[in-house]
Amino acid sequence: MKSYSDVRVVVEFGKKIFKKRYFFENSKSVIDKEYVKSLKLHYLSNDSTMYYYPKPLSKSDYFITYEFLDDFIQLDEYIFKNLNLFKGINFLKLELIFKKLGNSLFEIHKSLILPNFEKLDDNISLGKKVFLYGDLGLSNILIKSEKIILIDSSRNTLNKTIYTYGSIYFDLAYFKFQLFNLYPLKYLFFINTNILNNLFDIFIDSYFVNSDVDFDFKILNLYYEHIKLSYISNLKLDLSIKNLIWRLILKWKK
Repeated sequence: MKSYSDVRVVVEFGKKIFKKRYFFENSKSVIDKEYVKSLKLHYLSNDSTMYYYPKPLSKSDYFITYEFLDDFIQLDEYIFKNLNLFKGINFLKLELIFKKLGNSLFEIHKSLILPNFEKLDDNISLGKKVFLYGDLGLSNILIKSEKIILIDSSRNTLNKTIYTYGSIYFDLAYFKFQLFNLYPLKYLFFINTNILNNLFDIFIDSYFVNSDVDFDFKILNLYYEHIKLSYISNLKLDLSIKNLIWRLILKWKK
């Protein structure tokens, strides 16, 4: 079954809102499941001091519409703003956000419980298994007044298989892959990769500080390579070129 979804800002009744759009067979079934997950994450976030997840307001055969949000920036832009070598580095702000992000993902893994029909297992037994966040990408992490807003907790697709339940290391490695590989081109020359390494370490430490399992770098790296290979195999030409440029810049900056 081929599927595609995106999240975009649209204007309805004079207000900007998030609307998630789906294009696939049996869309209503997937919409219903995504709606349940979004609603659960919203209620969990109401009890959290670390993050907020927008409330889904309505659904149709092709859309989930979320509450109105404004005055935020995406994480990649926020990193660039505070890590620009020409404008100065504000590491303390970034450290705070990455600590909150690690704590937020830990809270979600600990508390997110979905109905059995959502338990699509990845059948990989590496690391503790949980219901996964999904698309923890830079554009799905929003910052507003030093607070974290998470959006678009998509179902995971790797190697043409969809699953919602699996190792904690999928979400951790997916975020690492996004952090080190998928910056917009306009930011690439201004990012300090050594500081990115430090920020990712802060994210990992904050996740595991209250965890009942120890961090395993080998498992993280296995998932990271798996995600990278899966992603590259599905790249479009423009993204492939962007990835090549990014790799060349990383080598040049070392």
